[in-house]
Amino acid sequence: MNTASLTLTKCAFTLSILLAACGGKGETELLDSAKAYLAKKDTKAAIIQLKTALQKSPESGETRYLLGKTMLETGDAGAATVELQKAADLKYNISLVVPQLAKAWLEQGEYKKVIDQYAQFALPDTSAQAELKTALATAYARLGSNELADTALQAAFASAPNHPSALLFKARMLADKKDFAQAQTVLDQVISGQPANPEAWLLKAEINHYGSNDRPAALAAYRKALEYKPDAVNAHKGLITVLLTEQNNAGATTALAQMKTVLPNHPQTLFFEAQTAFIARDYKTAQGITQRLVQVAPNNPLVLQLAGAVEYQLRSYPQAETLLSKALQSAPALPIARVLLAQTYLRTGQPNKTLSTLAPMLDKPEVSGDVLAVAAEAHLQAGDAKKSEELFARAAKAKPDDPKIRTARALGQMAQGKSDSAMAELETVAGSDSGTLADMALISAHLRRNELDKALKAIDGLEKKQPDKPMAANLRGRIQAMRKDNAAARASFERALTIDKNYFPAVASLAALDMIEKGPAAARQRFDDLLKADPKNLSALMAVSNLVAATGGSKEDVTAYLTKAVKENPTQAAPRLLLVDRHLAQKDFKAALAVAQEGLAALADNPDLLQAVGRVHLASGDTQQAITTFNKLAALQPQSPIAPMALGETYLSTKDFDNAVRSFKKALVIKPDLLPAQRALIGIAVHEKRNTDALEIAKAVQKQQPESSVGQLLEGEIEAARKNWDAAAAAYRAALQKSKTSEGAIRLHMVLVNAGKADEGDKFSASWTKEQPKDGLFLFHLGDLALAKRDFALAESRYRTVTAIQPENALALNNIAWLMVKQGKPGAVELAEKANKLQPNRAVLMDTLATTLAAEKQLPRALEVQKSAIALDPADNGLRLNLARILIQSGDKAAAKTELQALEKLGSKFGDQESVSQLLKSVNS
Repeated sequence: MNTASLTLTKCAFTLSILLAACGGKGETELLDSAKAYLAKKDTKAAIIQLKTALQKSPESGETRYLLGKTMLETGDAGAATVELQKAADLKYNISLVVPQLAKAWLEQGEYKKVIDQYAQFALPDTSAQAELKTALATAYARLGSNELADTALQAAFASAPNHPSALLFKARMLADKKDFAQAQTVLDQVISGQPANPEAWLLKAEINHYGSNDRPAALAAYRKALEYKPDAVNAHKGLITVLLTEQNNAGATTALAQMKTVLPNHPQTLFFEAQTAFIARDYKTAQGITQRLVQVAPNNPLVLQLAGAVEYQLRSYPQAETLLSKALQSAPALPIARVLLAQTYLRTGQPNKTLSTLAPMLDKPEVSGDVLAVAAEAHLQAGDAKKSEELFARAAKAKPDDPKIRTARALGQMAQGKSDSAMAELETVAGSDSGTLADMALISAHLRRNELDKALKAIDGLEKKQPDKPMAANLRGRIQAMRKDNAAARASFERALTIDKNYFPAVASLAALDMIEKGPAAARQRFDDLLKADPKNLSALMAVSNLVAATGGSKEDVTAYLTKAVKENPTQAAPRLLLVDRHLAQKDFKAALAVAQEGLAALADNPDLLQAVGRVHLASGDTQQAITTFNKLAALQPQSPIAPMALGETYLSTKDFDNAVRSFKKALVIKPDLLPAQRALIGIAVHEKRNTDALEIAKAVQKQQPESSVGQLLEGEIEAARKNWDAAAAAYRAALQKSKTSEGAIRLHMVLVNAGKADEGDKFSASWTKEQPKDGLFLFHLGDLALAKRDFALAESRYRTVTAIQPENALALNNIAWLMVKQGKPGAVELAEKANKLQPNRAVLMDTLATTLAAEKQLPRALEVQKSAIALDPADNGLRLNLARILIQSGDKAAAKTELQALEKLGSKFGDQESVSQLLKSVNS
């Protein structure tokens, strides 16, 4: 394009702008249009016209006033203040502007500002002066200065004896004093003069609603307020609240639909949308809305309470704890938030915190049966069965016909060993209650007692109550599968799917049967078929990713399913967390961090994702970033021990023992019986030779868990660490008296061996294997001891004993295969193959398989398997040493030399340099 044409183009463009500016409606026309819209109560259209007029004439005081007044009426007090202040600065009519500006400050809680600016302010118009004095009276009242408020109100009446705003304020003050009759009289005076006054109708509704509890009158008045002001937020709020209180869900839904038409994005509208979704048990929808609400109103206790309730129902207990704790910090008197927080602590195994949370409610003379039942369950979890039974009895007395409390009490009795009476009560409740809670408890109790016939009978009762639901058929199938009656189980699961074709538990159960009878391809197809019908099914996507990973699928295949799970369920943290774990398993720290950070961007302040970011930093060696992240998590969840535990582990990785100790102790302040923190502190104390401190912690564990052997096991560890063998043996014997566990037996045997008491150790192992002949873990331990002594024949014999008890013990099969090679026995490949089939993609098992293949001269496949093992765990240099051996055996000395020289350069970083030197000599010769 030449210069002349460019200039012409510029001129033409400028001319078009000038013409556009000259076109359209003028300021006066726009202002008139806005006023017309306001007369029709179309505030949205009026605001558009007023803003357009301001673009043409930004110095118009009238336009600024009208825009500010309209914004105030629509609830946007902040923006209204800006416009009204500009109107005042432009010296527009102060009798119009100042009362509205005072109202805007009131709406924002700036009571002192109203008093400072307008206490001595006088307006020429008597009606405006009354309006201003009423605003001043309101400010005094909000600050608790009732005498000054009354003085200001009298001044308002002196200016205009029957001013509506002053009368409304007087009615409010009378209502605050609980003089509802007189308040109604004043309101009737206002309404007789101004029948279309929405504020008067709203106050009348609130007095009927909250004062005299006359719900029909309240509903009528709320509807009158909305008739005259369709976007009155508080009128919508009151109307829906009354309808929900009356359990008129249909009416509430209709009222909410009307609210959405005029206030589609208002926080109160969103709140009611979330509340109605919650009532309808559509927790996913409710969660999406409450997450938005928390961002808009992060300190609103009612929003936090609802959001916490949603997370509790979705079993996202860490998020529920954070939200509900924050709600109670702002409003300690919220009963729902308090009970839900207590139940959250109960579900996460924190009975002491449950009881401390409920304490303010339990101290009251009148306590609800529901609260007593939660407290009873907490005492039961804490091991105080007597107190639990006492509270359950009180709860049952408070609500004698409540099946939930009767069921909970029966379960409590069962925990105390009163099985017969408890089972009888459960059967009674299940037979008389239309609900299914007692049925499910009864089925579970029979299953725990291995009473399968009785469990099936109880399922028959459940099915009668829920013939149109798949749960009973699925439970029946599970019991049939337990009996190894796979054909009957398959029929039951198929029956469940005829009721609900996308019922995931039945699909998963059928996939498990497919794995046994038809192989992994059939199981995978089962999940793929479900995903065709329900592409967003999170459970199916995660299940098939696990299946693919467990059966030797590629990293890309596994990741593809998880990536799809994230895409289809963007508000769910679970698939993102699993994807992070997959990347971490592959040591792909960059990809893991990207997934975790993308999750945080989508789900702001999600504690699980924040923890995942910290875990990735820690795994990649970036401890400083890990510490920073875990500190953020601690600020987000001050009442959770997760963050201090993570910080302690991070400091421990850097050998910063002082900070590690401080962090673990913080975790114990939050949860005094947190065993991982206690173990960590014991480990540090033993490392620093503070054995007395370590023993004190072990003794504390013994007091906290008197029925468990864990405290004695910890004491044994401490004594064994300082080679105090007799004390260690005594502690382990005490542990075995409490609980005959494999762990206790192995530790006692090792102490006896290390103490040089081989005969006593042999005597103990003989008695233990006689008493516990199917303790495969102890027999595996004996095999390991024989292996350590290089007694290959004895080790093989012991591992074979393990496989006789546990035919699918992959590690035992692996060890037998390796020992057979060492002893020159044939047939090792078959065992190694079986081990790898049972646990695919395990580098250590693949290493043994490669060794067995090489021993039988299957060298090409041996090399292929060994290289795959290295790809899975490239940091394991022992795998590279074995690769070099197989390369030498196959005649590829050059490739073997390359591998060996790389290992030689590692020096002391690789412990078996002697083998490296010997092999290098062989390839150089």
